[in-house]
Amino acid sequence: ASMVVMAAGSCTCHSRLLCRLNASIALFMQPAMICFPITTMEVMSLPSREFEGLLVGMANSEVRVYRDNKLVGTLTLISPPAAMRFGRYGREAGTLVVVTQSGGLHVRMLRRDAELMGQEVPTIESAAASMAGARKLVLPKKGRQYVAQAVRERDEAEEIYTKYQSDISQMRLSIVKAYSDMVQTGSMSVAITGGAKGSSARGDVTESKNIRLFGDIHGFGPQFRLSLEVKNLNERQHCTHLYIGFHYNDRLYAVTPTHLYIPMLVPGVAYKYAVTVECSSDSGQTDSVEVYLFEKKSVRPIVSLSVKMPISETVIMP
Repeated sequence: ASMVVMAAGSCTCHSRLLCRLNASIALFMQPAMICFPITTMEVMSLPSREFEGLLVGMANSEVRVYRDNKLVGTLTLISPPAAMRFGRYGREAGTLVVVTQSGGLHVRMLRRDAELMGQEVPTIESAAASMAGARKLVLPKKGRQYVAQAVRERDEAEEIYTKYQSDISQMRLSIVKAYSDMVQTGSMSVAITGGAKGSSARGDVTESKNIRLFGDIHGFGPQFRLSLEVKNLNERQHCTHLYIGFHYNDRLYAVTPTHLYIPMLVPGVAYKYAVTVECSSDSGQTDSVEVYLFEKKSVRPIVSLSVKMPISETVIMP
């Protein structure tokens, strides 16, 4: 027969010819039903006593002896076993040699008057049933308030569902309004997706563009790093000859370089740029830096972004 150890904490025995399941053993520790991994296995054969068993080394430093679906005995070691061998050692026919994971060597000999009858161990099905029974939830008794609530939910189910949908819609509307206020006030570094048509300096209307602009500020000051990411969301058309400009309070900040040139935006590709924002004031006053993406001859930006600058750290001269 072939023995197979399962990761779920069981050991199964199959016939070699037809691979049929002959027996299954649940390797749980009673009564807590804790499963430990198996580290090694060995066949225990004693022809003189007509005994055929299985030695199973566990991660909890135990070596168990099984015969069919019966637990014959348990041997406790100092550390988990790494390898073991059962056979004749000198004049003793039943000797077990175990090498532990800590590097120790154990030699145990079977007593001549040892009883090898064993006791029944639970199968996989019975162990699962006992585990389910041991983990049974303790539910409180149904009080008057619970019964009244259950009756109300049953009788007024339609009204409760309508109220729920109304509350969900109000919550979504509140989120959208809060997000719009944050974008307009510049209290967060968020991209504003362009899609409107912009008028050029000559009065004609350019083609519609869908571009995402994202900005993030890094550093403690007085020099900050403003990271920008531009992405063309139009899958069918590329954009060429674009510029990035900055509008800020020159009494507080200085941006280097003052503008960026983007020769082309390929659809679906994110282009990353970085500029230096230097704070020239030590009063602790802050302001926003406006970022605009526009065409060369356009008076209206395609995408705009407002970045709220943090308070700059004061430079301490030595």
